[in-house]
Amino acid sequence: MKKRVFNAIIYGMMMLAMCSVGCSDDEPSDSGPDSNQEQVEYHSPRLVGSWRFVKSLGDGTGYKTVLNLKEDGTGSDNSASLKWTTIDDKLEIVFADGSKLRTAYQTYGAVLALVDYAEYEMELPFVGAWTAADAGRVFSGTDFFYHFDRNGDGGVFTFGTDGLWKYQEGKWGRSKEGMDWMKGRFSENEHLSYQVTDGNLTLEGKGEFVQTPPYYGVWKSVSSSAGVIHQDDYAFSTVEIYKYQEKTYFYCNFWDHSNLNGKYFQQNYQTFPIVVFSKQQQMMILFSEGTEDATTLYFRFYYSKDAKKVFMDLSKNNDFKEYVRYEYQTQK
Repeated sequence: MKKRVFNAIIYGMMMLAMCSVGCSDDEPSDSGPDSNQEQVEYHSPRLVGSWRFVKSLGDGTGYKTVLNLKEDGTGSDNSASLKWTTIDDKLEIVFADGSKLRTAYQTYGAVLALVDYAEYEMELPFVGAWTAADAGRVFSGTDFFYHFDRNGDGGVFTFGTDGLWKYQEGKWGRSKEGMDWMKGRFSENEHLSYQVTDGNLTLEGKGEFVQTPPYYGVWKSVSSSAGVIHQDDYAFSTVEIYKYQEKTYFYCNFWDHSNLNGKYFQQNYQTFPIVVFSKQQQMMILFSEGTEDATTLYFRFYYSKDAKKVFMDLSKNNDFKEYVRYEYQTQK
């Protein structure tokens, strides 16, 4: 029943609008000695920081739950001091009791992986998904949406000359004063300095970003693939996408045209939980537990240079031959 109701809503929204208006081996390289030179002891910037034990093949026995590695080669474990260095592509730690750990290692993103499949993780404030802070109002930047995953994967959405957003996969790695960012397999590393203040991320030269998905908020329809939509048109609709108790919900509201006395009746329907796949540009509307009973909407974002605003398009098909365009109003 829910699915039939929702499909009727979406069908109504789309049809009214049509009819009413005529993200490894590609990780940025470590900043240690040149690989062509003789290997010497050094302290890799990517290892500096506080690492928390996450997992291993066994039960974790014998692993320090915390490793604090300082830039000068000193540090501490759970309760005692230690000394560390990197040499011959290996991490060497000398603990306070005289025992040593010498192991091959790899860092990718916020993860330190040892050769025996043990993993440590570092808390980094920029890990997550970030939307340009002014995207819902006046947007004049180029980078609209970033995601930095804990494993070093990442990606950025920018806007093309046609105004439509486009996705570029990337990789990131920690550096001494920020991160190294590489867009695409053959791109050169770009150093990004960052600062996180009051939950907002500032990327030097890129702008300010907030940790809120770009589709959250209240949106009103302003046009479609067929033309302009006015608020008093029966094709007009609003969409609200918001988070509640760790779940994301989709609520739509549109005018249902009736020939009874020539009046318009506003129809309100219940909300539906959704699962969003940003890279695939899909919203999966769930009508029951699991994904067996679901409907998919496709979404994309469009940047108007004239209005200096970002709009959201919704369509039932991924070719967007028919779509409704929404203008951001406010957060839920």
